[in-house]
Amino acid sequence: METSNNDHELNDYIYILLGTCCRISNTIINLNLKKKTGLFEWMRSEKFTDILSIVKKVVNNEPIEITSRSELPNDDFLADTEIRSTHFRSNFDEIFKRRSARFLDDIKSNNKIVFIRDDYVYNVTKENIEEFKQYIEKVNPNCKYNILLLSPPEKFNKITTDKLYHELYKEVNYIEYLKQIKFE
Repeated sequence: METSNNDHELNDYIYILLGTCCRISNTIINLNLKKKTGLFEWMRSEKFTDILSIVKKVVNNEPIEITSRSELPNDDFLADTEIRSTHFRSNFDEIFKRRSARFLDDIKSNNKIVFIRDDYVYNVTKENIEEFKQYIEKVNPNCKYNILLLSPPEKFNKITTDKLYHELYKEVNYIEYLKQIKFE
């Protein structure tokens, strides 16, 4: 097993952020670990099942409609989910297509990937994680990845499964969490 014990190794990973809000993107930028903008960055995505719905569509090369809704007319929504962006006003279809292609390219690569979900609403289950892993491994059965899931203390119930680092969300100290991640 190879362990990421220093900050230099942390720069060797691709970080793909799985929401919940912009806080996680800002944190990765502040840690100087930001490279490419990911599929769900700068978007609000409270339900992990919505993330799974979009990942499934991307993996299966299904179209994802970008819509507006009367209750939040300035936001762009992804398909029939509650995932939305308030940061983009034009060309979001093209932006999302590029992000989707990048998501698949990263998974197909031989690079080490860390998926990160800041789950402050605590709605991710072990079944959700297993489903997510199936989508990743459908694209690349040999993908080298781990998942960092941060959950709040109020309802923390540790999920244990292969490739998952489920940690108690404290004051955001991602470096300490990221240093714990090991790749085979």
